[in-house]
Amino acid sequence: MARLENAILTLVEVFNEYADKGNITMDDFKTMLEEEIACKEVKEQISDEALEEALGELDRNQDGMINIREFTLGVGFLIKCIYHVQKKLDM
Repeated sequence: MARLENAILTLVEVFNEYADKGNITMDDFKTMLEEEIACKEVKEQISDEALEEALGELDRNQDGMINIREFTLGVGFLIKCIYHVQKKLDM
């Protein structure tokens, strides 16, 4: 399987693992980040206040849940965050 396809399938699996009826609660989303992000440099970049603000922005329909569309926006943010952390570490 191609790397990008494998990455996408893994993201779908992660979403489905934490989702209930197509949505992830805010608490489960926080748990997902704690369990699924291992890089301490990335975790250090995410304060509790920043996380709360980001979750509020991700929850576009303001229902208190993260749906698949909102999840993909969050993953996009994490990709950028990890990209910048890796650039710093490579310097």
